[in-house]
Amino acid sequence: MKRFKAVYLVLVGLLVGGAMSAALASDNFGELNVKAGLNLTSVMKAKLEGVEDTVKLKPCPQLNVEYLVTLDRYFSQSLDFLKCGLGLQYLMPTKIDREVNSDIKFSYFPIYFALQFNPLVKSNDEYLKGIFVKGNIGYNAYFSSNIKDVKDTGGLYYAIGAGYEFPFGALIELMYSEYDSSLKTKADDQKINYTYRCVGLNVGYKFKI
Repeated sequence: MKRFKAVYLVLVGLLVGGAMSAALASDNFGELNVKAGLNLTSVMKAKLEGVEDTVKLKPCPQLNVEYLVTLDRYFSQSLDFLKCGLGLQYLMPTKIDREVNSDIKFSYFPIYFALQFNPLVKSNDEYLKGIFVKGNIGYNAYFSSNIKDVKDTGGLYYAIGAGYEFPFGALIELMYSEYDSSLKTKADDQKINYTYRCVGLNVGYKFKI
């Protein structure tokens, strides 16, 4: 656990440092997206020694903070439809949606690279410019609770989805996400691999900085 905390302190520092560097390199510093959402449907697939078990998880809230810049500010003006940047997400603890092991909680904390594509940014209709598709990829820390004598390990995180940015700054998006993780029992050193899959709806606001 201490190792993961140290890694994430370094990653958060890189996120802040990268955002500050990009801000200093441009008169327009980019945008900060702050979002909150809810996982509407979610399942977790566990695999131990070739045996798989899939369980449903209860809906859980999530929080996101992203720093994005438009690529035409640093490269060609023809790239005004692309945004990229870094983000942090926190999935609040959620439980298995059944009576067995119902007290076990899972939570994820990914840091990721984000790429956003606004295909209609050159449209004459102001409202069409806000349509976007988006992808995230990164690494997530995984934490479990109410499980004794285990070691948690994070893994790959990725997400893909679409949304809309309103002219006044609000935004909404629907994302499909997967989070890989594992835990190892300290007693017999058995490793259980988990894949958490969910569809989430997020709403937020875009701050120009």
